[in-house]
Amino acid sequence: MVYTSSRSGEVTAGPFPKGMNNKTADYDLPDGTVRNIVNADITDSGTARQRAGLTKVYSGLALKGGYKGYFIEGGDLCYLNDNFTKTILISGLTGTEFCFCYQTGKVYFSDGVINRILSGTSVSKWGLSAPSTPTIIGTTGTYSPGTYLAAISWVDIDGVEHGSSNIASLYLGTAGGISFINLPALIDGAVALRLYLSAVNGKELYHIADVTSSSYSIMSGRYDEGLPAENLFVSPPPPASIIRFYKGRAYVADTNGVLWYSNPFAYSHFVYSSNYIVFSEINIVEPVNNGIFIATDTETFFYEGTPENGFNITKILDYGAIKGTGYRDPKSTDVLWLSTRGIIRGSEDGSFENTQEANVAVESGDSGSLIVREQNGLKQAISVIKNPTTSVLAATSFIDAEIIRRS
Repeated sequence: MVYTSSRSGEVTAGPFPKGMNNKTADYDLPDGTVRNIVNADITDSGTARQRAGLTKVYSGLALKGGYKGYFIEGGDLCYLNDNFTKTILISGLTGTEFCFCYQTGKVYFSDGVINRILSGTSVSKWGLSAPSTPTIIGTTGTYSPGTYLAAISWVDIDGVEHGSSNIASLYLGTAGGISFINLPALIDGAVALRLYLSAVNGKELYHIADVTSSSYSIMSGRYDEGLPAENLFVSPPPPASIIRFYKGRAYVADTNGVLWYSNPFAYSHFVYSSNYIVFSEINIVEPVNNGIFIATDTETFFYEGTPENGFNITKILDYGAIKGTGYRDPKSTDVLWLSTRGIIRGSEDGSFENTQEANVAVESGDSGSLIVREQNGLKQAISVIKNPTTSVLAATSFIDAEIIRRS
């Protein structure tokens, strides 16, 4: 309902306690609803007020995908300083699948080609590729004749060991020692090379040394039996389009519709032969306390539980989600995403609610983003959609025009 002030000529709108409704024909709108709302906020009591604007703090090209001060500009990953200048952290990104996720004081980042860990203006690799298979030869020593197995792996500055190489084998015909030769030079992100060796005719490999040199020989003595090789067949995470964390594991969705998950409490350790779930495509991955909401273009699922015990899988919606719109409400345990039929709120027990479907036919699109904003006493979920398309469920019996006053 619209009211005109007889004293000033001002037009005031409302109240609209039931909010927006674009699914009912304009001649049949229920009382307390409004056809469309542009550049205005509706309070809980249903009154409309002008939406507050924003103040520009940084002049430059359009920003995309910022988180905790990070943003993409002109193909560079940048950090917004306190004085609103930028620091370029990575130049010349070639990927387009920008995604961030905050965990344990660090931001995990991928552009769909490279993976990095960010901490302030510090950048490090997220996982290191396994070194090549070592070359081992016999030398003098006191070890018994027989077959010995060996492998090597990188250790980073935080003391984290990454995936091991393939296993090398050596047969000693007589008593002797073992030499590692032509060891690879340290790569970016590594501070040492960790060497492993089995006992004679054994299958388990044990730590013998951390080195930075190109060769190392062991001729006698016991190995470090308290540190067996545990990272055989481990790889760094694949390039990601979505990054999330759940129950001590990193979850990474790639552009091929595969959701990979890391080993427990080892965010850089992925086993490509086993730790994955395959979908047609993946648009949303949003963990809650009891499971993970996962959406494709056409369906939405709740994966209850953990990989250790086997997920209990429930299909919860016969429609999908818009890629990139997943969001965790920082002041609750709920998650939000924009489905093809409106904003969904998912709760920690796996229950969910479509907050818009009854009255609003939302636009769909290729991808988008969503945030929760609290300002002037209102808490709002705000979404932006790339290449929006009007829903076929929207009513078309009204004039589709908007007049926006520019100040």
